[in-house]
Amino acid sequence: MRSKIIVIGGLGFVSFLVVFLFTGYAIFLIISGIFCFAMYIPDIISKREEKQKKIEDHLID
Repeated sequence: MRSKIIVIGGLGFVSFLVVFLFTGYAIFLIISGIFCFAMYIPDIISKREEKQKKIEDHLID
């Protein structure tokens, strides 16, 4: 009876570890994705401003 409790506890601990690792990995992926996106945002904004200037130049001409 005691061995069953140990096995169940071990399985629970292992599953907890797996879930913890997966959530940690998911959080890490989300954070790294946010950082990559934050690095790309200035490029996107500057490109948009360049397009806007080109459009305005065409309108002025």
